[in-house]
Amino acid sequence: MKARFRITGKKPELWHPEDGRREELSYDMAGRVTTVDLQLEPNDAVFVVFREETDQMSLRLPDVVREELMEVGGPWALAFQEGRRAPEQIRLEELVPG
Repeated sequence: MKARFRITGKKPELWHPEDGRREELSYDMAGRVTTVDLQLEPNDAVFVVFREETDQMSLRLPDVVREELMEVGGPWALAFQEGRRAPEQIRLEELVPG
């Protein structure tokens, strides 16, 4: 996905708020716009931050290759602590964001 920002002269970085990681991004600057390549997963929440000055108008980084290491399947038996106003245990066929 390509995202366009009304800024030039600064290098974009991708910040991950959940763990503090920072990544370089591929980009192109033209006119008063910087276009950034973003590879987002479903439900990703990131910041694109422009901090460091640069006179480099374009940067191409190698594509990130993502490999599935393993698939973890169900069914799932979830147990809850006492006193939490939850059932002692529930069974789910799959885990889904709630």
